[in-house]
Amino acid sequence: MTSTVNSQLINSNEVKFPESSILLSTTDLNSNITYANDEFCKIAGYSLDEMVHKPHNLVRHSDMPKLAFADLWHHLKNGQSWMGPVKNRCKNGDYYWVNAFVTPIKDKTGNIIEFQSVRTKQSDEVVQRATAEYAKINNNQKSHATAVKYDATLYISALLLISFLGSLAALFSAGFNIFNCVLVLFLASANGLMYFWRQKYLALISKAKQVYDNPLMAYLYSGTNDQSGFAYLALEMQKAKLKAVVGRVNDVSVGVNYNAQHCAESGHNVTELLNKQTDEVSQIVVATEQMTASIDELSSSTMKSSQTAELTNQATEDGSLAVRQTINSISELDEKLNAASNYVENLIQGNQDIVAILSEINAIADQTNLLALNAAIEAARAGEHGRGFAVVAGEVRALASRTQQSTEEISNVLNQLTHASKQAQIAMNDGLDLSAKSVKLAHQSGDSLDHIKAQSIKLSELNSVVAQAIKEQLTASQSIARNITAAQDFAHDCKELGQTSQQLCEALLSKVTEQTSLISQFK
Repeated sequence: MTSTVNSQLINSNEVKFPESSILLSTTDLNSNITYANDEFCKIAGYSLDEMVHKPHNLVRHSDMPKLAFADLWHHLKNGQSWMGPVKNRCKNGDYYWVNAFVTPIKDKTGNIIEFQSVRTKQSDEVVQRATAEYAKINNNQKSHATAVKYDATLYISALLLISFLGSLAALFSAGFNIFNCVLVLFLASANGLMYFWRQKYLALISKAKQVYDNPLMAYLYSGTNDQSGFAYLALEMQKAKLKAVVGRVNDVSVGVNYNAQHCAESGHNVTELLNKQTDEVSQIVVATEQMTASIDELSSSTMKSSQTAELTNQATEDGSLAVRQTINSISELDEKLNAASNYVENLIQGNQDIVAILSEINAIADQTNLLALNAAIEAARAGEHGRGFAVVAGEVRALASRTQQSTEEISNVLNQLTHASKQAQIAMNDGLDLSAKSVKLAHQSGDSLDHIKAQSIKLSELNSVVAQAIKEQLTASQSIARNITAAQDFAHDCKELGQTSQQLCEALLSKVTEQTSLISQFK
């Protein structure tokens, strides 16, 4: 049968669980669930996430009277533990009965910080009585808990006292006889023993009430309204307290066991990782040593490169000086070629002047030759008188011819000289052009050498900087090598510590397993 009460799904299906099961939960001061063990979650049908931070009345059944929970909170607020049969509701509407033991947990200063509830299987007899009594309370009917707790020992003491007084009266009225005397002595002894025993009994009941004074629960657990129910209740209370301690320790032990297993596994994993780390660090040490050697070799090569750059710089300086000297020599050659060209031009001009003079001489020779011819003609006409003049005219003509011939020869020589001078002038002009080009190229070479010199200086400076950086890197590399060596030593120490930690975790796991096995003996 299924019904809905106060928006709760309720049915008549009871969930049974073994006596060895312990349902444990904790709540904060506002009764919100902070922890629930796996068995509690399994029986209640909720996951841990569904229960945490939820009010504890999440599992409250509507058949439970408010009076029971009022009594529960009365004890808890006074710092006292509470025990009683409780009917809880499952998520799907099923129900289950538990023997609930709830106790406040205090810190070192005595302040309550949480409430712990340990539930175990409740006996069928107690469940039957609780079902009947809770129904009466919910229906406002008179419960056995409201009845006067009678003291059977009081009635027995009164009966013995009356018997003693009756036997004493019979002894005095019927006269002394052995039977009456024995009866009086027996009843007197019985009254004395009863009084002594009853004092012990009352002290025991008083102690029991100090443990747990709850008339309703005394009846539910003992099934009687007699004062002895408190003694039975106190005994059940102590048993529940022991189960609670064992249950909580067992729950903690399970967690510790789980953590110890993971700790042991983690220790094993850490040991393996440290072994790998040691191998990696060893490889890093080797690589660092190789890097240090390479840096040292690179530093040596850089120093040689710097020295070579300095030699190149010096050679460039010498080349630049030679180029400047070449420029100066070519400049002087250019000046001399210019002067020679001027001389040749003057020579050509002089040749041209000589040619002009020779032309004039040649014209005079032609004119002289013509005059000599005319003189010879006139001398021939004069006959004997002009013979001497004819001879002179012939000589003059011969001289004019020779002059004309010499003039032609000089003219030919001058023509050749002029031609050679022009060729020399052309060659000098070509030399001047070539000299100008050489000067230009020499200047370009000088500029290039200056640029090379500047770059060589920069290269030398850069090599110096690189050499210094490599030197610093070498120092840093050596420092890294030392640090890695220290790290290797540290890794070795960590490896040993990891192995020790693993051994300790395994020992802890063994002890926890042993403790769990021992605790299971008290369930």
